[in-house]
Amino acid sequence: MKTFTIGEVAKKLNLNVETLYYYDRKGLLPFVHRDEKGNRRFTVDDIEMILTILHLKNAGVTLKEIKQFILWRLEGDQTLEERWQFIQKQEKILEEKIQQLIHAREILRYKDWYYQTAVEAGTEQIHLLPNTYQYNQDAQDKFLEMIDQMSEEEKFLFEIEKQEK
Repeated sequence: MKTFTIGEVAKKLNLNVETLYYYDRKGLLPFVHRDEKGNRRFTVDDIEMILTILHLKNAGVTLKEIKQFILWRLEGDQTLEERWQFIQKQEKILEEKIQQLIHAREILRYKDWYYQTAVEAGTEQIHLLPNTYQYNQDAQDKFLEMIDQMSEEEKFLFEIEKQEK
């Protein structure tokens, strides 16, 4: 069975070697074996487990939780239920984060439109109640109406234009 050094694995996964050492110190790599000289040797299965770690970390799962998931995985089929529940919980948490990010993006889109139109008009007063710094709800309603009336193609182009700025 072909094995890889820690440097080879780091290079293949575009990681710093220190990251893999850190994961090992945190107990995330108990499945990795060492050769007669004490060097870590990674199998293809080990690399798959590291990819699982990276995907969970990217989803916002803590290293402590990832360690527990890895330990369950090493225990085999008797922990399938725990792993399934864990993944369902993490998926729900991630979906909530995604919704929060979508909401934040919508606010930024509004603010982008707000300031773009204020710059074009030469004044922020077009969005404020007369002689105040209070937002005029009509301005936000106008923006939302503009977005609602856009076709999917127009929304796509709107996004591209924003990315090009």
